Parts: sequence; structure tokens; C-alpha cells
Amino acid sequence: MLTIKSVLLKKRYNIEETEDKIKFTKEVSRIIKELKSPVEQDVYIKKISEETGISKEAIEKEIKGKDNKSLYKNNYIKNKTPSISPVNHKIVSGYLKAELDLIRLLMDDKDYFELINKQLSPDDFSSVECKRLFELISKEYMETKSLKIGNIIDLAKMDNIDINLVNTIVNTELKYEPTIVEEIIKDLINTITFNNLEKKRQSILNSIEELEKKT
Repeated sequence: MLTIKSVLLKKRYNIEETEDKIKFTKEVSRIIKELKSPVEQDVYIKKISEETGISKEAIEKEIKGKDNKSLYKNNYIKNKTPSISPVNHKIVSGYLKAELDLIRLLMDDKDYFELINKQLSPDDFSSVECKRLFELISKEYMETKSLKIGNIIDLAKMDNIDINLVNTIVNTELKYEPTIVEEIIKDLINTITFNNLEKKRQSILNSIEELEKKT
């Protein structure tokens, strides 16, 4: 566990002294470099930066060695995926809207369903109702090439899915140009992926705080 290792290193070095601070940061950077998760790397880089006063950029360069590309560019800015930033109300609202729009697109066309299904699973959705609708729609597409909205509503009622939410989704008119729907889908998927990464990062931060309380 990196938190325990960093605590031990801090006992070895006096990070109030410039020379020890540099040695400490270099050792911790080597440990961070071994982490496979970019989310964990981001969390620990931020934490070490706050503890030492050394900039995140400098720590990233230390981790990457001669490669001056930042960890954000390597790990997040692929396919225009946004870098991690703090959660706020607008992000949460946008995330939920992305889920509802994707469910509507799943209903519209089997090609859209196959594109979305390749990149997301029901568990990627935060809304329980959206998860269940994704599962229901998936089962229907196993038996048919096109969905009848009336059937989806009936099945949702039988499965005790919030019918008001279902009606909201069904009655939503997505004003996307057919030529850019695939790009829209990619953006919506990126929104969901981004939010899931943020939740994972927050979970790691909470775990670190709990561990530090015990040390």
C-alpha cells in the first residue's frame, strides 16, 4: 500500500529540509510509477504535491523520466477524453443526462445499441433504472432487430421500473443530426467514463484519509 510506504519514507526523511524533500519525492515517484491505475497515479501525485509543495508537473516529469509528456496526456487525453477535475453539480447533471440520452439511443436503433454495448455495460450506469432498462433492451435485441416502444413500456411496467422515467426517456426528442450521431455517442460514453473515474478517484482519496487516521 503506497500510503504506508510514504509514511515510512517520511519518517526516514525530513521533508522540511530541501535535500531530504527532493530525495523523498524521488523515491515516492518511483513507487507511483509502478502503479498500473492512472487514477491512483493522479491521486498520489496530487497528494505528494500538497505535502511537499513540489508542483504536480515536476512530479509527473520525475515519474516519466526523459519523457516530458504528462501523465494526463498519456492516460486521459485519448480520443478527446477529458482529464479529471473536481466533481460539481453541473458534471453530475450532465452525467445523468448522458445516461438518459444513451438509453433513448439504445431504443432507437440496433446499430446504436451495438456501438454502445461494445463500450459500456449496465454496471457503468449510476441510475438503477437506467441499468435495468439497458438489461431489458439488451434482452429484446437478442430476439428482434428493432424495438417497439410500446413493448418496452409494457416490459418496464412488468419489471417495476419507474414508468415516469421511462415515459420521459421515450418522449425525449434527440435533435442530433444523423451524420454525427456516432460522434455524439462517443461524447456521451466519455461523459459516463469520466464520471466513473472521478468516483473511483474519490473512493481512493477516502481510503487514504481513513488509513492516515489510523497511522
